[in-house]
Amino acid sequence: MATDIFDAVGELLTHHEKKFTDFKTEAVDIPYVYVPFSIKLVIGGSSMALFLVQHGLSAPKDIDPEKGLSDFGREETNRIAQVAKMYKIPVQKIVHSGKNRAEQTASVFHEALALETPMEKISGIQPMDDFRSFAATINPKENLMVVGHMPFMERLVSFLTTGTENCRVFKFQNSGIVCLDMERGEDNEADWFIKWTLNPNIS
Repeated sequence: MATDIFDAVGELLTHHEKKFTDFKTEAVDIPYVYVPFSIKLVIGGSSMALFLVQHGLSAPKDIDPEKGLSDFGREETNRIAQVAKMYKIPVQKIVHSGKNRAEQTASVFHEALALETPMEKISGIQPMDDFRSFAATINPKENLMVVGHMPFMERLVSFLTTGTENCRVFKFQNSGIVCLDMERGEDNEADWFIKWTLNPNIS
């Protein structure tokens, strides 16, 4: 079933080349892909977005003291990255926390998306860092992918979309992508919302 869906998406992209296309799908029981609402696929057009990724599953500390990606974590990340490539997700740059599992996850996405801009280790996105300070630096025009950790990522999404970290709006999955977008209201205030998600599992 997954192959049929991928083929259908490919035909859709070819038919609507260089246009905005709405690809709507129900949540279906196939591995690696879960899109609970419309995705706007941007082909040759402009887009503004923030792509948030929780690092892939890491190896146990007794096996890898540096807690790099496990074999399964690397495989799962690669599968999501290949779907992201197929959708032509317009990431312009990838940043990560510097922890092994985050850097290795970022590297998988960087290679799959064939980005020319080098990855970058940044401060301020460690698990318990101040998400408010990071939120103040976000420029959605940069189309930035941020590879980080819990609880920072979930708190950031909650804060951007609701104004408080106390309202949990999304549960991240390892290797999954949450795409946030932003519009300006009549008062010119930023209005952030979840545009789409791409996750390894639907259960």
